Amino acid sequence: MALECFDYTGLTMDDMLAKVRCEPKLLLEAPGHELKEVIGPDRTDCFGVRQLTVDTNCEFSAATPFWLGIVTRGGGRLKWDDESRMVQRGSVFLTPAGLPVLGIDSAHDEPMQITVCLPPQA
Repeated sequence: MALECFDYTGLTMDDMLAKVRCEPKLLLEAPGHELKEVIGPDRTDCFGVRQLTVDTNCEFSAATPFWLGIVTRGGGRLKWDDESRMVQRGSVFLTPAGLPVLGIDSAHDEPMQITVCLPPQA
């Protein structure tokens, strides 16, 4: 089985969770939104994961050529250039290379939360 490669023999549940759990680290808190790092370069240089929570609206730049977004809570509108797209919980989108900033407006009673998946660092 695939999970046989992991050996947690002798670990309590608390010990195992302490070993593998990634606690989000606050990177930015601004009016209308906050950004947390979930998996950063201290864990792996193969990819990165951040959590963006938008209460009202923001302009977001991941400072990377492209990134994948997964809406995990709420919904709203994504805006770029002269275009826009409505998204909701479960929506997945890929920002194209060369898009400097993505406008994000939360449109629900609850904040919109987006899991931001980043490529390896160059």
